[in-house]
Amino acid sequence: MSDKAKKKKSFSERFPPLDAEGIREQEELMDKAKRKYATDAQEVSDALTDYLDIKDPMLWKGKAIAWVRRPSMKQLKELIPVEMRRYINKDPSEIPKSVDKKYEKFFYEKMAEMIVIPKYTAAEWETKANPWLIRRFWLHISEIAKLMEGHIENF
Repeated sequence: MSDKAKKKKSFSERFPPLDAEGIREQEELMDKAKRKYATDAQEVSDALTDYLDIKDPMLWKGKAIAWVRRPSMKQLKELIPVEMRRYINKDPSEIPKSVDKKYEKFFYEKMAEMIVIPKYTAAEWETKANPWLIRRFWLHISEIAKLMEGHIENF
């Protein structure tokens, strides 16, 4: 008898065909695995949603003055106007007043979109915010942009 025939006989001896009871047990195991996978898939989906919904504090004197939702890559690309990108690694006070004024309403809209606590509309941010808060928000976003710099085109 050849080695191949011995292996074949050995395999069939070790793993005889399933009878009706064996098939039923196998199907139960498959059903159980399918239910577990569906549950695990939902847990994974929920965990991913939680991860993508992380909020970071915007700090002043060691206190959170606002909580900012992390932007998606698409939002981040749209967050910093092309004209403002040259100021990413600079102090916000270096942004010319004309450029700053041009994008003032833009920043109120972005504040309304990204600041989740407290939650205000762009119009409310316009009445509540002052230049120091807008600059602090800009610094916060600039720090996020620096972290993601390698992943974003045109920075």
